[in-house]
Amino acid sequence: MLRLVKQPNFDYDSHGTPNEIDLTLSVVTTLGRNPSDAIQGAVFLNSKARPQMISRVHAKVSRLASGDYHLSARGLNGVAVNNVKVEDELLKDGDVVCFGAAGGLPIGASVDTTKSEITYIFTIPKASPDTSLAGQHTGAPAGVSSLMDLLSGDNSPGGSLASAGMHTPVVSAPYAATSTSLIDSACDTPAASSSFASLSSSSSSS
Repeated sequence: MLRLVKQPNFDYDSHGTPNEIDLTLSVVTTLGRNPSDAIQGAVFLNSKARPQMISRVHAKVSRLASGDYHLSARGLNGVAVNNVKVEDELLKDGDVVCFGAAGGLPIGASVDTTKSEITYIFTIPKASPDTSLAGQHTGAPAGVSSLMDLLSGDNSPGGSLASAGMHTPVVSAPYAATSTSLIDSACDTPAASSSFASLSSSSSSS
């Protein structure tokens, strides 16, 4: 994002000097006095005090795959970043970018940016939070209220698994009986009996 910094003793034209320039709308943002309307991300810039100071295509700001923003100066009167004339620059959060006022100076020279009213502060655009998973339940599938629903394998038309779009294989009676017998036999072990006795004693004492 580029945010306009208004300087004293200048009249501002909201058309030629927009308060904000959103750099996230296009991979490449072209800034100038007469950028082609066919160019996606074209932004009109013009100086009210010095109408010819800004070139038709004065600068381009590219959004890189790394998330950085690269400024490429094209205008005759140049671009200064933090009062220094640049040609190619990776912008950093808080950089002051001045368009114009650097004509006739070599790259790297100090620039008197008070000669141009087109001065912006660059701020790194904040990424929007990912809300694609917001409010989604990450436990059992919708319609399955408990583990017992999964174990019972209720595939009936109105059953919880059917409503959730799930199906479980039907367990035949002999296998079901075998599973029940295995559970019963596990509960008949001395350790299990001792545990149940302890639980019963705790419940009665409370």
